[in-house]
Amino acid sequence: MDKEISQKNEIINLYNHVRIKRIGVMLQENKNKFHLTGFVTRVDMSVVNLFFDKEPAILPIQNVILSFEYNKNFYYSAPTTVRLYNFQLRSIEVLIPERIWYHPVRRYNRYSLKEPGKVKVYIKKIETKLQETTQVNISELPENLRVIYLALKEENPDLKKILGMVGEEIKRFSPQFKINIFKNLDQISPLERVVYTYKKPFWISDTENIPNYLHIGEKFGVIGYEKYFEMIKKKMAPDILDKIRQTYMSRGILSYLLIPILIGDKVMGAIEITVPRESGKKELSIYDVFYIRSLADIIAEVLVKSYAAAPEGKSEELELVDISLGGISVVNKNMYLMHTIKENSILKLGIQYENTELEVRTRVIRMNYIPGENAGIHMAMEFVGLEEEGKQLLNKIIRESEKAV
Repeated sequence: MDKEISQKNEIINLYNHVRIKRIGVMLQENKNKFHLTGFVTRVDMSVVNLFFDKEPAILPIQNVILSFEYNKNFYYSAPTTVRLYNFQLRSIEVLIPERIWYHPVRRYNRYSLKEPGKVKVYIKKIETKLQETTQVNISELPENLRVIYLALKEENPDLKKILGMVGEEIKRFSPQFKINIFKNLDQISPLERVVYTYKKPFWISDTENIPNYLHIGEKFGVIGYEKYFEMIKKKMAPDILDKIRQTYMSRGILSYLLIPILIGDKVMGAIEITVPRESGKKELSIYDVFYIRSLADIIAEVLVKSYAAAPEGKSEELELVDISLGGISVVNKNMYLMHTIKENSILKLGIQYENTELEVRTRVIRMNYIPGENAGIHMAMEFVGLEEEGKQLLNKIIRESEKAV
């Protein structure tokens, strides 16, 4: 996906550079397939003034886009509005757009496919070294956490052993706990759904105390049943809260905590801790919440490292967006990739089409995180050292393409 400029002063500064360098600008409106070329003559806080040389037959007013090439990048604006035409002076005033996007000027046309499912694209190997996912000052950690982090930073960490160490740490707070990795969101509990939605710890320190069920204002970055009611779009009532309280009391629960396991801003799972009243353990304090959140971060890093350490034979299939002789654009929904692949990473891809398979090296030139329920990573890659055989297969795929994009 393309990079964005949204700061108004940066947008104005960019158009001023275009004005000074006399770079040609295209004004277009897709609905009527209209386009007009000209030069920027003035820029202020609200408008861009263009001079055009050929008088058009029609002139759109709304949803016009300004585009140009500058410094080996192609820039295009968000739809904006024409404020004034002056045919005698051949001048157009256009409102400053709210956003501008840009990407490197492409040497090759990109193509989407009639049947993208016919082309299989997958990662065969990540050739560049895994980037560190967190920067932690280990010397400032408590002793037990320090031991776990040092084990995690080893060249070939024993991930199973590390998870066991995390489990032993959690047992200090309660013998009843569960680490749940969300594989199917339709099967998670209502409270896990709350943590998945709001990405914060759900905490009840003392189940006897009704105020502990709520964290209005999200003090300390924790949430309670106020977010549950918000999520299900129902009004919070004292009698309902008391019924919830009675449920915890009848189950003999002293304290309860649900901590999200985050990779980026995506919740991959949760640590659930239930402190039984008869366990001899104390109530979970806010300091315990912070400590256990550090354990959740360790589990997240274990997940990332376990993916990176997968056998080379294991392939990661990608969703094809478009393809060209110069590169490929894909989407992957595996959030671990956000930490194992960076811009400029070298990947070995496999491309299958009909009965032919191509193995090709690529360099990641752009990555964008797509948020929401269908979260994923959009990656643009250029081919590195493409052989003639590879070009022939790509030409064959492109001939079957629906249209250039």
